[in-house]
Amino acid sequence: MKNYFLILLTLCFVLSSCVQMRGIGDDYKYLTPYEKTLIEPFKKENSLKMSRVYKTNANTLLDALKDYPKAFVYVYTVGCVGDACKPLTVYEEYAKKNGYKVFFVLTSYKDLDIALLEPRNTPLFVIDSDYYGNKLARAYVNDFKMN
Repeated sequence: MKNYFLILLTLCFVLSSCVQMRGIGDDYKYLTPYEKTLIEPFKKENSLKMSRVYKTNANTLLDALKDYPKAFVYVYTVGCVGDACKPLTVYEEYAKKNGYKVFFVLTSYKDLDIALLEPRNTPLFVIDSDYYGNKLARAYVNDFKMN
């Protein structure tokens, strides 16, 4: 019995030291130092760059939406495989065809490198989880959507 406990304890130590629990929070801590330099706070008076990701909350984004007569926000998770998950270019084409301004908002920093490589003509935003406070189980996403 003592040997089983020792084996279990060793296994727990090994697993906890090499396994990343991604997707539970905002995943900011898993970004590389370079990726962290790409994150900037969103200020509507600043010009936006395609190579950056702008951290925002719903109130700030809603204030920016007021500048456009027709606009919509697409909140998405990189790697989504559902029927509603289409390439960003599909939403951009729809927006252009119908006179809308589109805002793409990431739910987390997970797979930020992949998000930046996806073809698009619109800058990316990410939900500012620090603003909402509750990062556990991505509760901040619902808070963002409710605003």
